[in-house]
Amino acid sequence: MMIVINHVERKLREELKQMQPNEINLIVLRASNWAIVGYEKGKPETVFFFPELRKRIGQFMTQEQNPDLTAVVVYESNFANAQIILNSSASGRSKTDYEFVERIVR
Repeated sequence: MMIVINHVERKLREELKQMQPNEINLIVLRASNWAIVGYEKGKPETVFFFPELRKRIGQFMTQEQNPDLTAVVVYESNFANAQIILNSSASGRSKTDYEFVERIVR
């Protein structure tokens, strides 16, 4: 699992460089290729998206405290089942609620 978490943190750091100040900014991670590191592809995202990864993404956002990142969205193969993790450090126009991000994603 550390391989997956390290990959996610690298990807998040890269994406943070592209945030547009004071706008809605979502980082979308497609996890379909993670099956090669030991996670079974095809499980519903609610099962696939294990708590440790959600926790680590939350910790990453807390550590970075980037006010321009709205949320991280993770999905395997079906974007409609994507998991949304809001950034509690978002501010200004970048800050919104779960329902708003869900309307964008769904």
